[in-house]
Amino acid sequence: MMLILFSNLNVLIFPLSTGLRKVMRLAGVNARETVSNHVLEMFDVLGIEAARNCIIDQIKLTMSNQGMRIDLRHIMLLADEMTVSVSYLEIT
Repeated sequence: MMLILFSNLNVLIFPLSTGLRKVMRLAGVNARETVSNHVLEMFDVLGIEAARNCIIDQIKLTMSNQGMRIDLRHIMLLADEMTVSVSYLEIT
């Protein structure tokens, strides 16, 4: 099941569960610009670098929503540490 929103420039598709692989197969979807906020799904579908970028994006989004500004280099260091073993390490 998916929620589909239309805007002037893009169509935004929100799977109501994990479904990145299915979304990328839809006709008219640009797979190169398709992303998910589910880190493990990004790792499974697109690999460790995509998971690393997802971690960076999610940390930046979370911190900015809380009014916090963290230097990008520190966020990248944390993402590197979480993905150094070519797997995903959860840090709480």
